[in-house]
Amino acid sequence: MIALAPLFLSPRLLGQDAAPKPTKPSFSASGIHGTTAPSGYSGGATEEHGKQAAGLAATLLESNLLDLVQSAPTIACAQQSSLLHAALTQPRSFDANHRLGVFYLQHQNSALARKYLLLASSLNLQDRNSLLLLAIADVQEHSYADALDTADRILRTAPNEAAAHRVRATVQALTNKDADALAEYGLAAKFDPSESNRFAEGLATLLLGSPSGAEQQFLSATSTRPDSSLLWFGLGMTEAVLNNTAQSIKALLRATELDPDNLLAASLLAQQSGTAAQADSQILARTQALVQRHPTSAIALYNHAIVLARMGRASNAPASLRAATDELNQSVADDSTIAAAHFQLAIVQQDLLQRGDTTVQLESVLSHLRRAIELAPNIPEWHYRLSRAYATDHQPALAAAELQTFQQLKHEQAESATASGLLNDGLPIASIHPSTVCPIASAR
Repeated sequence: MIALAPLFLSPRLLGQDAAPKPTKPSFSASGIHGTTAPSGYSGGATEEHGKQAAGLAATLLESNLLDLVQSAPTIACAQQSSLLHAALTQPRSFDANHRLGVFYLQHQNSALARKYLLLASSLNLQDRNSLLLLAIADVQEHSYADALDTADRILRTAPNEAAAHRVRATVQALTNKDADALAEYGLAAKFDPSESNRFAEGLATLLLGSPSGAEQQFLSATSTRPDSSLLWFGLGMTEAVLNNTAQSIKALLRATELDPDNLLAASLLAQQSGTAAQADSQILARTQALVQRHPTSAIALYNHAIVLARMGRASNAPASLRAATDELNQSVADDSTIAAAHFQLAIVQQDLLQRGDTTVQLESVLSHLRRAIELAPNIPEWHYRLSRAYATDHQPALAAAELQTFQQLKHEQAESATASGLLNDGLPIASIHPSTVCPIASAR
């Protein structure tokens, strides 16, 4: 399984940082750009798939250290009080401070994790695991110099420690030292050719080196580890960036065959549906099986609906569009915070309206578009769609305002040219595998 959580990127103090945190750098999307129609609305499906896949890769590269945290058994939220009590009553206990630090790191409170892991590492200078987790917390707190210093402490006594090289690589990538980052990812994969290290190396090469180089790395990795869903997913994502849709689908089908719960691979498959009938039938089967396995998963329902909708458009089959509408309605009912589900529901409803379906109302289209934009206000195309819907509903002032917002966002997007980290027209990557976040009790 691929596990994801957001990575929230000073002087080493036990209290508050003395200086403000730097702005988190962003990865460019490997120069991948979609085409733009004369209307300004984004077009060119295959190129857009590549751009979105590059955005996904950038998000995953930022969070590539998380598997080092998640390799340990997850400490449940219910244990927080006892862990905090132990650390408060045994302030000189390495184990008490270490376990509390791990707990906070697993549950996305990197500031408190850093505090207790720093205490733990000061109580046992030889424990490399505590130092490694401290370095990861340093990265998440934007304390890049501290992260490098901590990683170097590990490497002075264990120069072949792959995880420490990955920490160094991630810092170099986040601070735009691409050549150094690639070298460090290569060392991590050399010293420990695990699937996670080879996946991280391939991701880095995809974003910081070259997509064709990453393709060769993932081809080599899948030939030596043909049972790795993670590596096949990496190959499928790379082929998508290269706009090799058929090869991407083939690799992603293999990834989902090896791990039927690989939601990232399923999402990329759904994104690339609607291109070939034979591939679509296979993709539909995989996304349908995922829904059957997880009938209450809003993301699984969303992915299956995307395939149904694209197949319906490609074959001009209103029944398939209506089925997609039903699943998207269920998806937003199960989780009303998935902006992309509201957006796609509005688009499918528009398709049905244009085909004369009297069961769909324009007000529902407007409602879901407004809700999508409320949840994710910075996606230009969504404002364009809302503008057109307002025009259809004879509301010219609102249509003009949305068109102006669309044009402004498109200009800002062109200026920054950064990866969006969005999948399937706005599905945030973190929502695919959300991490558990506990209500944090007061700490000393």
